[in-house]
Amino acid sequence: MLEHLILTVDYTKEWEQAMEQLPALLRLLGTKKVTLTYVLQTHKRLHRNDTEGAATERLRTIGETLAGALGVETSTHVASGFVAQEVQALARRLAADGVIACNRSHRVGKDNRAKWISVTVASQNPEHQTR
Repeated sequence: MLEHLILTVDYTKEWEQAMEQLPALLRLLGTKKVTLTYVLQTHKRLHRNDTEGAATERLRTIGETLAGALGVETSTHVASGFVAQEVQALARRLAADGVIACNRSHRVGKDNRAKWISVTVASQNPEHQTR
């Protein structure tokens, strides 16, 4: 069971769509605690809501919704820097069982407008690796 997961949050429409699957996913994984995180990417042009206060409030609201709907414990974390580095450091520091991230990509081929949205669950714990 992946009892404690880090959930990365962003402002995209695709993230909102992917998160519709989150309740079923958390139940399936046996998750009891979710740490919602947002990374302010200071090396890129900031989103208009990219302030620590705005991000913290958004994470808190999402956390309250998850806690109410699923009965999971939630906490929030806002960082600044490169997303992958910050999320990995947080997962290690909190000894989380895994990370949930939404990935967006475009299909190569005839229709370059087709988007693929996937939700990735990754764990660094060897006990959670499949053989």
